[in-house]
Amino acid sequence: MVVNTKCTTIVAQKGESMPLDCYEKVRRRRDSAIFNLGYCLIAGGAAIVLANPLLFLSGNVSAATATTAGGLASVAIVYGRKLCKDADDRLDDAAKADEEEIE
Repeated sequence: MVVNTKCTTIVAQKGESMPLDCYEKVRRRRDSAIFNLGYCLIAGGAAIVLANPLLFLSGNVSAATATTAGGLASVAIVYGRKLCKDADDRLDDAAKADEEEIE
């Protein structure tokens, strides 16, 4: 198994375990990506929510389309907030663990 971190590449043979700090770096990178995805979902949902009434009032979309888009946008916002909160909690836990390890 090969794990590529930003500064080094660690190669672990089959059956060997990787160093704990390598797992932590991978988890932090994953949590950071999830956090960014959550923000993108929130921003996309907000853009739909803001544009939806304008498109409906101008006659470019039907009432059913506007309702469906609004529902999907609200789901995206709620799910994005959940992703951000979960990733933020995991990053806070990792930071606390690092502080305890240093002390």
